[in-house]
Amino acid sequence: PRETGKSTLFSVSYCLWSLGVDPNLRIAIISSASHQSKRILATIKQYIMTDPDIKSCFPNLTPKMDEINVNKPKKWTVDSILVNRPLTSKDVSIVSYGVGSKSILGSRFDLVLLDDVLGQHNTATQGEIEKVIEWYTNTLEKCVIEGGQIVCVGTAWKSNDLMHYLEKKKGWSCAKYSFDEEDQSDGYRWVDWPSRHTRQKLDDEKTNDIVSYNRNRRCR
Repeated sequence: PRETGKSTLFSVSYCLWSLGVDPNLRIAIISSASHQSKRILATIKQYIMTDPDIKSCFPNLTPKMDEINVNKPKKWTVDSILVNRPLTSKDVSIVSYGVGSKSILGSRFDLVLLDDVLGQHNTATQGEIEKVIEWYTNTLEKCVIEGGQIVCVGTAWKSNDLMHYLEKKKGWSCAKYSFDEEDQSDGYRWVDWPSRHTRQKLDDEKTNDIVSYNRNRRCR
């Protein structure tokens, strides 16, 4: 469901841990719009540069410095970063995109993080739904190396959208979460976070807009 720390856990924390363990990784962060994935990358950059825990756990996770201006990180921009690594590659360490981007062509990734790639703008019609799935299968999937990993977190919008397509795809594992305890009988995992989402708050949301509540809080 929304507001449960998905981006922090997967797109930020998992990304940092993965790159800390293997600095040779080439990672793509993809969201429904490029400005969203850029915000995630900005958070990752901040952790690498300033967080004492990251520096303690992964002391070698540092920016690749420019050969000429040795005090300036190399390829350290709003949409990409390059860390110190043994690998020689044209691809940076992390790059951010919006879903459907053609700029991804020719890249190679070890890890792809799809973070909230769906929304009203790309699920409103059957044609838009199919366009996203076609981009995934014909473009993105072909950029992932053999043995690479794709992680998708977010909210499904329609019963035949990309997230439902991936749920049925061979090789994928799927977990669904809901704020409603009774959904456990349908295989959902129950989210109970009363300090942030009180039952009263959730019940009010359900009363005001049941369709939005089912999508955003129950993943239905």
